[in-house]
Amino acid sequence: MTTSTIHDDGEMWDTMVAGLTKQILRSRLHTKKPPWPEDRILAEAECWFWDTTHAGYSFSRTPEELAAEATEKADYRQDTDVNWDQWAFGH
Repeated sequence: MTTSTIHDDGEMWDTMVAGLTKQILRSRLHTKKPPWPEDRILAEAECWFWDTTHAGYSFSRTPEELAAEATEKADYRQDTDVNWDQWAFGH
């Protein structure tokens, strides 16, 4: 990658949403720990967001929007996918 900024990279955004969605679902499945509260989801989204911006990516959206989109997808998958636990854990 060059040192120039990549503006509004949709593929990287989708990758971050998918990864955070999986983490949210995993937290909901963990039998020995409570599911992540909203502030933890936002903290994770901020971490992912700032890590990618430090790598040179630029987004017109915010970490709050990343957290909201990932939570919405996790809710959808949990409500509609028969094997969402397999999707979350990749087996």
